[in-house]
Amino acid sequence: MAGVSKTTVSRCLNGQYHLLKDDTRQRVEQIIRECGYYPSRSARSLKSQRSGLIGIVIADISTPFSSAVIQGIGNVLEPQGYVPIFVNCNGDAQKESQCIADLMAHDVEGLIVNSSSPKSSVLTEVVQSGFPMVLCDRPVENLNCPLVTSDIAQALGQMLTHLKSQGFDAPYLFAETPEKSMVRKLRITQFLRFSAEIFPRSEPEEHVFSLNPENAIATRHQLEGILQKRQNIPSILGVNTMTTIHLLGVLKSMGINVPGEIGVCGPDDWSWGQQLDWASLIAPGISTIELPAKQVGEQSAQILLELLSGQPLPPGPVLLPGKCVLRASTKGTSDGA
Repeated sequence: MAGVSKTTVSRCLNGQYHLLKDDTRQRVEQIIRECGYYPSRSARSLKSQRSGLIGIVIADISTPFSSAVIQGIGNVLEPQGYVPIFVNCNGDAQKESQCIADLMAHDVEGLIVNSSSPKSSVLTEVVQSGFPMVLCDRPVENLNCPLVTSDIAQALGQMLTHLKSQGFDAPYLFAETPEKSMVRKLRITQFLRFSAEIFPRSEPEEHVFSLNPENAIATRHQLEGILQKRQNIPSILGVNTMTTIHLLGVLKSMGINVPGEIGVCGPDDWSWGQQLDWASLIAPGISTIELPAKQVGEQSAQILLELLSGQPLPPGPVLLPGKCVLRASTKGTSDGA
């Protein structure tokens, strides 16, 4: 229809404009628009032996954390010509295994996995086969695979030191069931270690409460118990953003003043601070440990690209540090800084 060879059309479709005259290029592009033509990726992959597809396995795509991770992954992969295929596992390990099998059947060139389970025989098989894969945020036990995650340790130590300097009692950590997430397990372990160091007279294990964000009544009973046996003003942490906001909602329903009657803080793993700083908007301003969710996605994608190109990778996991941000919710009566 354009009156040119297939080679000329191919050059136009592949952006090799320096090999074409301007009028030829314009004529081919006009015909493409009129026909509504799109190149066949499957046909291209048969010739090149490359699909250009990357499988992205997300444990729970509904969370703001996942949204930030997805944005970061797309920021890196798409400019390099790759098409990310995102699948949601709803926190179901069996569904995750099926999703991985489906992605492999579609000839993805690599995988980025935010796993639904701390153990996975399927992921072990993928790694042992030599297939390019990167773990995003969530470690998996006994898996020798590149990992990109956030590091809360230094910032958590700073937060607990701040709570003590402000005169708060030894803090309580509220966490959802840790069995499904190595990140939660790690944060609980770090909390216990720093609590024992910074509040030596406390019993850290007795200061970790299991929480269900869908059961506000149970959370209320837990908070009432903390407030009843306090000596000084108590303090609490959520294991993640969702937990912290749940705690704030229950405290508000109880009419409890923050920080006059209780100090509140927790991780901000949503990366919303770059667009909407929720922690400063919620009265009285919530102290947080900011975690770089979007950067975790970006770095995971970058490492996968390096794997695909055969570049050597640094040993050990990539840890992106958190940042302790202090606001009014942890301002006590002490003169400490």
